[in-house]
This record gives sequence, C-alpha cells and structure tokens, in this order.
Amino acid sequence: MDDPLAPDESDSQLVEIAGKHLLISRLVAAGFEVAEPLRDKGIDLIICRDEDRFRAYPLQMKASTQESFSLDRKYEKFSNLRIAYVWNVKAADKGEVYLLTFHQALKVMEAKGYSKTDSWTKNGYYFVRNAGKELKELLEPYRMQLKNGPEKILALG
Repeated sequence: MDDPLAPDESDSQLVEIAGKHLLISRLVAAGFEVAEPLRDKGIDLIICRDEDRFRAYPLQMKASTQESFSLDRKYEKFSNLRIAYVWNVKAADKGEVYLLTFHQALKVMEAKGYSKTDSWTKNGYYFVRNAGKELKELLEPYRMQLKNGPEKILALG
C-alpha cells in the first residue's frame, strides 16, 4: 500500500522534493555533507566529505515515483558529476538510489541500445519510464547502500 503522505505523482515538484530528501538522508547517513546551490544551473546538490584532502562533487538528481532512467547530453560538460537516480519516492521504504557518472550512464545506455535511438542521436536525450529487469541488472553495480555509499561515490571519479 502506498504511503498516504507520499507525493502525488502528478506534482513533479513534490516528487523532486521527496526524492531530494530521500537522497540527502542516504548521503548524510553515508558520512557526507550536503549543500544545495542557490541557483539551479544543472547541479542539484554538492556533496563533500571530511578527508585529508577536500573533495566536492556536483550531483544531478533524477527522482521518480517509479523506476525511470534518463540521460541528457548537457550533463557531459560537468567534471566529476554524479547522477543520482532516486526511485520509488512515493514509498520511502522502497526507495532506491543509483549513483553513476555521465560516462557510466552512457555505457548503460549503449548496453541497452538506447544510444542508437533518434531521441539520443538527434536530441541528446533519452528517457524510459519503467526500467525493467535487464536495465535494473545493468544498474545494480551502481546501487547505493549504506555499507558501500562513501566508497561508491568516491570511486566514481
């Protein structure tokens, strides 16, 4: 049963807010500091960690009440960008987070054949609403879990 306090699927702002808070809670639990830029110019969050050497990572979030996957060529220009796919935000206990670099997401698209579609080749954008079994298997190595959160994020570089 869906959570009665979960965001309405038709309200994209509420979906984004719920997804962002789910993502932030996972990042904080994994030991990261999280900052939100005042302006949205393609970066939704900036994450950093107290280490010997300060490193910050820009993060673009794609939140969904389902299990959607998308990629936009415009994000290729951001160095060290992490793309967070936040799924099932309508039921927080089922929420999942996948963290990839642009190039890792592109490799997933190539493996699925999405990079050969007109949507990608002509428009530089691809979107699929429901991931399906094969896409989920391709994304599994990038699933963020508390036990591997920090290492996974730092290793994406």
